[in-house]
Amino acid sequence: MREKILFTLLARDNEKYIPYLRKCFDLVENFKENNIYEFEYLVMTNDNTDKTLEYLEEDKRIKIINLKLEKEILNETRLIRLAYLRQKLLEESRKIKFDYLIMLDTDIFFNGNIINSGIKKIKEKKLDILGMNTLSYPFPLFYDFLPFTYENKTHDPVKITKVGLKFLLPYEKIIQPE
Repeated sequence: MREKILFTLLARDNEKYIPYLRKCFDLVENFKENNIYEFEYLVMTNDNTDKTLEYLEEDKRIKIINLKLEKEILNETRLIRLAYLRQKLLEESRKIKFDYLIMLDTDIFFNGNIINSGIKKIKEKKLDILGMNTLSYPFPLFYDFLPFTYENKTHDPVKITKVGLKFLLPYEKIIQPE
């Protein structure tokens, strides 16, 4: 049985990036070393004012969760909305059986080699978590980790950052690029 890689993304008013995102999915699936994996794509979108949802629906590989956010969340800062939405996406992801979870953004371009390198690094270093940005940047904290901080229900960006740092820095398996 092949291992499953679940790609999760948030997409709101991102119609210009969807064709590139679909091309990235093709590059990952067609990369010869990735033929040992099964792929699934989960995209959460909300309150679009463009054709993001329509473009996502054109690709039958993508499972779409379309939310209508309450005014309370829509009126929050971007950081708080991202934390809230990433938490929702993480909750939905937990309903799916997968071996590896990759959280990406629609404006991040990737290919099969990048994904394959990340999975190899996880296996080689026996990691539980790896932000793909840690393959090229020295600091492992990135807003992809916000779901872990939103569970504390804080609305203070400073506290969110401190919670994120508290979660990440003592964690012995976080790696630096070689």
